[in-house]
Amino acid sequence: MNRRLVRLRWWALGAAVAPGLVACSTLGPAAIRGGRAAYNQAITSTDNQQLLGLIVKTRYAENVQLLAVSSVTANMSISARVGADFGVGPDANFAGNLVPLTSGVVVEENPTISYVPIEGEQYFRELLSPVPLDLALLLINASDEPGDAFSALVANINEIPNHAFVDPSSAPDPRFAEVVDLLRRLDAANALSWRVAGATPEAHTYAIVLNWPARLDAEVRDLLSLLGTPPTAERRAVLPLGFGDGSQGGDVVWIGTRSIGELVKIASAAMDVAPEHRSRGLVTEPIRELGHTGRLITVRGSKTRPRDAYVDFQQHGWWYSIAHDDTASKRYFKLLSTLISIRITETLGSANGTPVLTIPTAN
Repeated sequence: MNRRLVRLRWWALGAAVAPGLVACSTLGPAAIRGGRAAYNQAITSTDNQQLLGLIVKTRYAENVQLLAVSSVTANMSISARVGADFGVGPDANFAGNLVPLTSGVVVEENPTISYVPIEGEQYFRELLSPVPLDLALLLINASDEPGDAFSALVANINEIPNHAFVDPSSAPDPRFAEVVDLLRRLDAANALSWRVAGATPEAHTYAIVLNWPARLDAEVRDLLSLLGTPPTAERRAVLPLGFGDGSQGGDVVWIGTRSIGELVKIASAAMDVAPEHRSRGLVTEPIRELGHTGRLITVRGSKTRPRDAYVDFQQHGWWYSIAHDDTASKRYFKLLSTLISIRITETLGSANGTPVLTIPTAN
């Protein structure tokens, strides 16, 4: 064999393999930088759509099945190719028509996504049971607007009701709004904190801790009066918290919480339903008007897909959405999303033999 031809073939092979070696050393980190963000964004976006779909379909009295993404496995393969064209005979027969040496690298990504259907008795218990007090307090603490989180999660405090729905002939109990306003003002002044864990198992593990300057005497006095708690001569007070409706009495501030199902029902009642769907009886109508919590979220409706949507969902030709600039609605939606995520995780952790839907995808 012609030595020159052999050298050319080895050169071509090296030209093909070299890009593959470079690709192996650079595509891995690049895939993490680009792929992780892309997968995370896709999962978050579809989770938001699924939650809005749950809210919408609740109003339409339609069944909805939730799917949780249990795993995403992305396999990447890199292959190299090399080609050579050599003419035979006089140069005039192929001059200008051949590419002597060609090489290239082919990169393929083939993700496999596994979904777990959320169902069963444990899921419905998590959906319909009141949110545990410790979880509610953690979410209130973590919120950038604790007053709104408190209004959404708390159904009553020391027998002061925060009705999700009120009779048109009566107004919501104004005392709850006063409590929320005072808590918000004291929190903003760093005079209030929520204790999540007590010193001993026998002690109340949850409490409102007040530590205030003289200028806030009036606010603290009003709050203690509304809660039925005796005033204190000191400018520090610890109000033990208990989980209940307030009828238990004692020197405890009793708090009752809502369930995820109630929060979904409130959000579904706050939808701007298509007039045609209402006239055709496609949607359920709330028997009573929304209470204070219902003003924390607005689900807009429109004939065409909105351009300013944080999340949107189409139902029977009508678009429902939450606007990007509606921060109050986004906070409520985020709170509900966080709760569902936590409760679904607990459900999956206790589920055995749950069917898994695995979908391989390819480019």
